[in-house]
Amino acid sequence: MKMKPALMMAGMMLLLTACGAKQGTEAPAATEAAEAQTEVAAEAQSAETAEVPATEAAAEYTEEEPDYVEDTVLSTELFSMTVPDELKGTFLGYIKDNEISLYDKACNEDGFGGFIFSVIADKDGEVMAGGMYTKVGELTDSNGEVYEVCRSYPSDVQWDYEKYEDTPETYARLSDAVDGMIRGIKGLNGATFEYGAGMKGEELYGQTVEKYETAIKEGWDADKLEKEGMSPELFAEHDEMGYAYKDISNDGVDELLVGVISDGSEPSVVYDIYTMVKRKPASVVSGSARNSYRAMQYGGVANVFSSSAMESGIRVYIIEPGTSDLFFQYGIKYDGYTDEKNPWYTGTGSGEADDEWEPASEEDYDMWEQRATENFAKLDFIPFSK
Repeated sequence: MKMKPALMMAGMMLLLTACGAKQGTEAPAATEAAEAQTEVAAEAQSAETAEVPATEAAAEYTEEEPDYVEDTVLSTELFSMTVPDELKGTFLGYIKDNEISLYDKACNEDGFGGFIFSVIADKDGEVMAGGMYTKVGELTDSNGEVYEVCRSYPSDVQWDYEKYEDTPETYARLSDAVDGMIRGIKGLNGATFEYGAGMKGEELYGQTVEKYETAIKEGWDADKLEKEGMSPELFAEHDEMGYAYKDISNDGVDELLVGVISDGSEPSVVYDIYTMVKRKPASVVSGSARNSYRAMQYGGVANVFSSSAMESGIRVYIIEPGTSDLFFQYGIKYDGYTDEKNPWYTGTGSGEADDEWEPASEEDYDMWEQRATENFAKLDFIPFSK
């Protein structure tokens, strides 16, 4: 299990803010969201940038009014998307390369963003599903090249902030039509689009599941399981083990989770987790009885660990977009070895590692523990025996 520094989180935050207000006078945010990731790396070249006077840098920047279109059929070279006829006149479309963005016309012309969504066909992994992007299907061009088709979302209120509780009628109508627009995407110039392709666990992890079935059938011991990147608990509890599919990375694509089948209502104990990286299954974590995992209902992974009655805790992570790496969010640790009288510790993701703990009150410890455990998911495992 690998951790990465805060640079990734900075990139994700740029994605979150890219679709903000005043988009009517700036370059469309959905396209800038993908470009923002490269800007993070560019900022690291501070020495080189410092040689350019600030006045010159400002002089080189010129605002250009986006070339919006209002046709109900919006097309790139690869695909077209149709806006329902009854919404004509309520939206502004923007097309750049293989991305189409849609805005509420009234909100945009009032000086607010009005951003509804964008849809992009990405071949080279420049847009990572996760964060503000969710995969919705795949497009195959005439040469057999496969593109991941992703949609993006607005990051904040896209109309008058003083009236944010009252969604404008046209904005609501456009938002309600998004799913139908995406489902109706048509490939152009020999390309074909398949809604939902490359997203469902049943289509993605067949060989991985077969490997577990083989391990059980052949009776692999704990050493062999660990060498194969699989939890040794499969050897001890193979009769009670099963698998489930759930999107815990919030990118639209299922993960594969392997764990213990139980009849009760308690959250499911998970030992192995796989995700898709570059359209191939990749191991995220492999646990054991004292170092197991829980799927989080609304996305994320919780590591539940215990060395003894004197030390235990929970670490909560997200899966970084486009990778099998985990990024620490928050955690709690009960550590009677370090301080028997005040054994409560918390970590809130402020550091680059998940082992940086700060002393906490029992009340704060309990609050963070509840925040984690009430989000643990119960999974409908399919027995390997079937």
